[in-house]
Amino acid sequence: VNQTLRVLDAPSGGLTSEVARDRMRRYGPNALPPIGARSRLAILAEQFQSSPVLLLAGAAALSIATGGILDAVVILGVVVLNAGIGFITETNTERIIGSLRLPMQQSAIVRRDARRCSVPIADVVPGDLLILQPGAIVPADARIITTNALSIDESMLTGESQSVVKDPAPVAADRPMAERTSIVYRGSTVVGGGGTAVAVATGARTEAGQIQLLVGEAHAPETPMQRQLDALGGQLAIVSSTVCAAVLVIGLFRSVGFLQMLKAAVTLAVAAVPEGLPTQQMRRREVLVRRLDAIETLAAVNVIAFDKTGTLTQNQMSAAAIICGGERYEASEAAIWHNNAAIGSIADARPELVRLLKIIALCSEVRFRRRADGIAIIGTPTETALVRLAMAAGLDVPAVRRAMPLRGTEYRSQDRRYMVTIHDAPRGGTLLAVKGSPEQVLALCSWQLRGDRRFRLSAPARRRIGADNLAMAEGGLRVLGIAYAFDPEGQHQAPSASADRSSKRRFCWAGLIGLMDPVRHGAEDVLSQFDRAGVRVIMLTGDQASTAMAIARDLNLAKTGPLMVTEPDRLHDADDRTITELARRTHIFARITPADKLRIVRALQSNGDVVAMTGDGINDSPALRAADVGIVMGRSGAEAAREVADIVLRGDDLTAIATALKSGRVTYANVRKAIHFLLATNLSEILVVLTIAALGTGTLLAPIQLLWINLLSDVLPALGLALEPAEEDVLSQPPRDPHEPIIRPDDMLRLAREGGIIAAGSLAACGYGIMRHGASSRAGTICFTSLVGAQLLHALTCRSDRHGLFTAERLGPNRPLFATLLGSAVLQMALLAVPVLRR
Repeated sequence: VNQTLRVLDAPSGGLTSEVARDRMRRYGPNALPPIGARSRLAILAEQFQSSPVLLLAGAAALSIATGGILDAVVILGVVVLNAGIGFITETNTERIIGSLRLPMQQSAIVRRDARRCSVPIADVVPGDLLILQPGAIVPADARIITTNALSIDESMLTGESQSVVKDPAPVAADRPMAERTSIVYRGSTVVGGGGTAVAVATGARTEAGQIQLLVGEAHAPETPMQRQLDALGGQLAIVSSTVCAAVLVIGLFRSVGFLQMLKAAVTLAVAAVPEGLPTQQMRRREVLVRRLDAIETLAAVNVIAFDKTGTLTQNQMSAAAIICGGERYEASEAAIWHNNAAIGSIADARPELVRLLKIIALCSEVRFRRRADGIAIIGTPTETALVRLAMAAGLDVPAVRRAMPLRGTEYRSQDRRYMVTIHDAPRGGTLLAVKGSPEQVLALCSWQLRGDRRFRLSAPARRRIGADNLAMAEGGLRVLGIAYAFDPEGQHQAPSASADRSSKRRFCWAGLIGLMDPVRHGAEDVLSQFDRAGVRVIMLTGDQASTAMAIARDLNLAKTGPLMVTEPDRLHDADDRTITELARRTHIFARITPADKLRIVRALQSNGDVVAMTGDGINDSPALRAADVGIVMGRSGAEAAREVADIVLRGDDLTAIATALKSGRVTYANVRKAIHFLLATNLSEILVVLTIAALGTGTLLAPIQLLWINLLSDVLPALGLALEPAEEDVLSQPPRDPHEPIIRPDDMLRLAREGGIIAAGSLAACGYGIMRHGASSRAGTICFTSLVGAQLLHALTCRSDRHGLFTAERLGPNRPLFATLLGSAVLQMALLAVPVLRR
């Protein structure tokens, strides 16, 4: 500590204001690097960044150049409408996510000019003496100077679910972040006790700052849907340009006017590019989608990487088991069970259980605060969980504490891993209550409680307690030993680490309590759904391997095979190829850093996997940004994590991920249906226009008629198909291959057949019109109407790849499609019947 203070030139009275200003100029403000939230302008620009949209914009420009102002207005209207839907949806999502942000502590308590004062967090500089008190957020990375039972929640940085007790004792620099007990980190929270520390790093030089710099280096990959739609748009651009050139050449060869044929060619370019390709109007109620293409990407996800703490678990300690008096009890915040029967009241409990519950109620520094909705318990996660346990059994904790007032406290230290509280007993004398490391607490004891009597603690009984402790720890529980001592003369003192063995063994063993960070409700069901859907699940955590394995067993993560666990020592010196191989086989990556998580996600992607990453902490942010889909908890998640996520679970409900996965698959399937429909209908239009041009009958279909077809019988039914309800087995199918084109080779023959049939029908009607009325507008109207009717009917055959109109497995109703078909038919009849529209 003294060496750190000398290096930082930090006097015991704190920096002077002048020195603080000088260091502010040298080191800059204590602000984290910005992640870069999307502005409204950036969201708007993203709506126009696709090949189909750019091609439509080019078509509009050509229309203006050839005098087709109305055509250009219609085309640009479609583009602006699509962009407006996407812009409104995504900006609304950003606004909702912004409302989830909690007000942050804006000031820190420091010692300057030999006095205690409050300064803005941004003004904290290296060398500042920080005063740490319960509820405060640590403003900078700092070296501990003094502590008084200081307990810090670092879960947002380390993934450790339990709070960390800090002390000034030096720790080796190469220890993992979670084990550096002499350092506190920016963004962590003081949950108990207090202390002082000297700031050693601020701003981007803090661990939190380094993580955010890592976020800046991680770039979200282009989504499979983006790649496929851009490729398809480019292919369509080439095909349509080629056909349009052919139409222009044929028309000129047939002595049709150049300007007239150029207008026809431009119109045909619009017809050949489906405006309905962007599916940005897709939105799902269970999730907040910051980037709408993330929903489509979920259809290709075949690996989901879950952060454990706060994602699969609740990041809230809770009592899970008790062993006392030779009996095992199961526990939760709601009740205590013995032999599958809930203990209804404290009067029904065995005497040794009552004594244990009173000891944990006393050996605690929790405070009670009355609120409008009840009583709030304020304290460390562990002590809060223990007090809730006592209250669940019906113990009146405030009354117990009033009956035995606190006289003094001996806190944990580097050599003594237990806490002792000293109380006045109701009938005189002193009671000592102890909780902490089971091994050390057991070493204090020479007695054990059975019923309401004390018995000598025998060697077999010690071995049995040791075995129970080991079994609970291997089950992923954090185990505490509970003991007490009573002296009617009031002469007891807390046991010291230096006391001899005989003076320490005067305590009575009360029992063991196992605590855990409970699994989120529904997590196992969600993971089972992913398994049925062909999606592999892996766990990424900064927690201990034993804890992670216990959670994984509860979730049945490995199904029938053994759990494969990888720890940091196998990652740090490994090359990318080795990490890729490990990522393919590992179920759990334990004790890993934010940089490790990022490398694992990239390794999976280099293996060809499409990766979704879920998390809630700052330490998850780089991996969230790099993943194909980043999913974050909205209520409990850190702001830095929400800023880089693609999807935010507003209610922290894991089942929403399964809902989003289903939505992604349905969306992709519906995009395929809509594109299939659009390509078939647009192919029929190309064939009709090309055939008419080749026969030399002029331009029977006017540009405005082709645009009408494109909007009425192409786009509207395609939007209806995009809202097709899910087929029942959508989550029983494997993920789609991200490298498979959106229109597969086997689709081409079907497209050609369907487009050819529609075109043949329309050309037959056109031929009939020419025979009756010559190459006139009436023949064009017949051709126009027959083409619209055939395309509307074709939409019904595109509802499913596997179920036809007349198969036994009937599809559910698609009311949006039926409404668009009926509306299109009515509009077409109005166009023919109303004189103003007919002209």
